[in-house]
Amino acid sequence: MENDLKNKSLSELENLLENLGEKKYIAKIIFQWIHKHNISDFKKINNLSKSLKQKLKDKKFYISQLKIKEIFDDENSASKYLFQLQDGNFIEAVLLKDKKERFTLCISSQAGCRMNCAFCATGKMIFKRNLTAAEIVDQVIQIENHSGRKINNVVFMGMGEPFDNYDNVLKSIYILNSAIGKNIGARKITISTCGLVPGIKKLAEEKLQIKLAVSLHSFSDKNREKIMPIAKKYKLKEIKRSLLEYQSKTKRRISIEYLLMKGVNDNDVEFNSLINFVKDLDVYINLIDYNEFSESSFKPIGFENLKSIKRKLIDAGYRVACRYKRGTKIKAACGQLGLIKN
Repeated sequence: MENDLKNKSLSELENLLENLGEKKYIAKIIFQWIHKHNISDFKKINNLSKSLKQKLKDKKFYISQLKIKEIFDDENSASKYLFQLQDGNFIEAVLLKDKKERFTLCISSQAGCRMNCAFCATGKMIFKRNLTAAEIVDQVIQIENHSGRKINNVVFMGMGEPFDNYDNVLKSIYILNSAIGKNIGARKITISTCGLVPGIKKLAEEKLQIKLAVSLHSFSDKNREKIMPIAKKYKLKEIKRSLLEYQSKTKRRISIEYLLMKGVNDNDVEFNSLINFVKDLDVYINLIDYNEFSESSFKPIGFENLKSIKRKLIDAGYRVACRYKRGTKIKAACGQLGLIKN
């Protein structure tokens, strides 16, 4: 990882070049070739001297590249990419195709996940490891190369809990946001967390206008503990305090993700608790119908019921959206990543 040029920020590349006895400005050239032109071999950087290329080779520097093992397409709605990491582990990322040339990429931050949410396919996997910043960024690079599309939006809603890999996730965001690289706007980047309070507090201190989404899925601590083990560590009251603190510092709206499961969290008690939870917050509520997979006993509530809940919440004065199902045919929808066995 230390010798992976793709894993280095611009300032880290500048330090590297100076340590090699080279001019500092060359770092910008290398950074642009990697992150703007999607090059994964410094031999192809035609405005680097032969001597520097040889020096990088002798010092065993390289530009990593994820290996695309398989691609699954769901007509015009989504494509799922199965990547193999250099150590043999696998991750998945999903390209969502919207109208008007808007392309959103749902990327992974870990191989597996430690959170073990009962309703999530990734939670059924064994946690392998955190991804490096390079492996996170390279999902964007490789999918742009393959699809021929410029990624407009990035959401950390793939495999893994982003705040469980905080440093690498934030480093990857700064790289993706760099004006001389991908230049993906901060407001086009979303981190989704299942409620890791330390991560929420740390993000409040970052000088980035990225979006925060919080996946709670129940507004009763007792019920939430049954479906999300992390709820035993971070109670709703503590999460609420961290969100109030986050908004006081950032002035940014928060998205509340609410995955609805039949007979689990689709009752009036839950809805009233939700309204009580968000009443002091500036939020946007995302309603998601459950996406089934073979190892799960949970069931969806159906889109008509979802719309009925949406109307209740809108009547209560909140901004609400129903997330349409995309990629279910290829197991690429919310909560389904990780179904392809390693």
